[in-house]
Amino acid sequence: MRARKHIGISSVIVKSFFLSKSSLGFTLIEIIVVFAVLAVISVAGLASFVSYSRQQALVTEVNTLTSVINLARSNAISQVKPSTKCVGANLLTLDGYIVTLITTGDKNTYTLGVACGPGSDPGPTVYTFPQTITFDPVLTNVSTIYFRVLTGGVILKNSAGNEITNGSIVLENESAGLSKSITIDNSGKIE
Repeated sequence: MRARKHIGISSVIVKSFFLSKSSLGFTLIEIIVVFAVLAVISVAGLASFVSYSRQQALVTEVNTLTSVINLARSNAISQVKPSTKCVGANLLTLDGYIVTLITTGDKNTYTLGVACGPGSDPGPTVYTFPQTITFDPVLTNVSTIYFRVLTGGVILKNSAGNEITNGSIVLENESAGLSKSITIDNSGKIE
């Protein structure tokens, strides 16, 4: 038993020898290195997050525009007549639904309107993109998408008012250098 007590005492002496003042904490250099590594990792993570959020903002707006176009198409196919539009003294008939892209000027709005009889303007619903999302005025070749009721189909027109067979809508996030495309053909198929 004495031998064990002696070994225990010597191990305490050895441990206390190695536990000098310098091993009771961290040196300034060690702390600076740890903070430098954390800073580099944080900056890389923040840059990735900003890039991801810009990309998701663009994807969200493309999905919203696609949903509005699909809504116009499905309303035209089902011949849904809005209760507050296409009414009046002449009981105007529903002719179709129109999605209009505003690609000049502020370049960040589009509308969903209802076409009711000749000369009627029922007032469209306006959708606005965030400031960083715009239509690419060069690559977007369609400005009006008109879904007809009864006859079906779709009429695509460019900014000059000419009918086209296939339309391309390109949204871009100028600050991130990202773009997404929507194509629509004259049967109303959206890709």
